[in-house]
Amino acid sequence: MDESETRLERFLDSAIKSGLLSGGVLATALVAGARESSSDCNCDTFFAAVKNRLIDDCQMTTWQADKLECGKWRGFFVDDYVLLEHVVSDNDSMTYSAKHIGDGRPYHLSVTAGAYPLQFEVEPVTT
Repeated sequence: MDESETRLERFLDSAIKSGLLSGGVLATALVAGARESSSDCNCDTFFAAVKNRLIDDCQMTTWQADKLECGKWRGFFVDDYVLLEHVVSDNDSMTYSAKHIGDGRPYHLSVTAGAYPLQFEVEPVTT
């Protein structure tokens, strides 16, 4: 298996383990990726098409996709929130844009660095 195939396999495995995407959503993206890269059997082209389809269809953010591509599948969920993007970090905390799982409303979620058990604060994003 070459590096491109390994990267694709790692992404798909991480996507399923993360709980961010259902099998049906991944299957749809894989079919779309096959259609978009059908003239080129290159695994890199296929992987990019699948990843871009998931991002373009708002199934995941670029930040989430990049994490999954690196094999990182844990830590996308904090309580009733799903992390969408890293916003800023300092010595005391890391802040993410997030959305509530139930109603989809946007929040800024700050996680206290090194705290156990996990400590976090949420603040609604006003538009």
